[in-house]
Amino acid sequence: MRDLYRIPLSLLLVTTVLGCDQKPAEPAEPVPQKDTPPEEKAPEATPPAASPSIGALDSAFIASISRHPTADKIEIEVNADGSVRELALYHNDADKLPEAVRKKAEEVYPGASIKGYESEVEGPERREVFEVELKTAEGQECEVEATAAGELIYTECEVEVSTLGEELKAATLEALPGAEIEEVEIVEHSGDRPKETVVEAKVGETTHKLVFIDGKLSRHVREIKAELEFDVPLP
Repeated sequence: MRDLYRIPLSLLLVTTVLGCDQKPAEPAEPVPQKDTPPEEKAPEATPPAASPSIGALDSAFIASISRHPTADKIEIEVNADGSVRELALYHNDADKLPEAVRKKAEEVYPGASIKGYESEVEGPERREVFEVELKTAEGQECEVEATAAGELIYTECEVEVSTLGEELKAATLEALPGAEIEEVEIVEHSGDRPKETVVEAKVGETTHKLVFIDGKLSRHVREIKAELEFDVPLP
């Protein structure tokens, strides 16, 4: 994350180094190589450390933040092994979204009103996808995800919490004792992938998402608010 945290990490490392408060030793008089026993040779100097970094997010995704004047939220999904699963940039820049994606959203939900957009990078292949957040003509909150070419990937719509079946309610409380269910979404993928039911619930102040497929828990996500710092290119 060098581009994101370069300033804070640099300050931390420099402060640590300067805090050692050690003066360099005076150079010794040169000694002919033939008179110096092998065991008395000075050790080789340690090469300077590389620029502080603990990895990297997608560089094109980070660069795109500066090109979206209305960007107001970034979501980073991380797998259990620490690898980045998905990067999402929330914005209202209609001109930055492929026309084919907007047309697909209009085709799927005619008469819907647009609420916002997401530009995403998914998986190790760095696939670019896009989402349109909207309210349907019937008043339902939905999302449409598609490729830049307008190929539909999935739709995701909120449903009333009261429609959640008793089995999934029980499974939610088993996974999250004492949880309060706040939101339920139905995700329908194109192709042969099965439908998903996503339950958002809170335990105290902590938000969790449980993904159920065919009544079985397939994924458990915990959400944590974060602050992202990134370097803005200088003029």
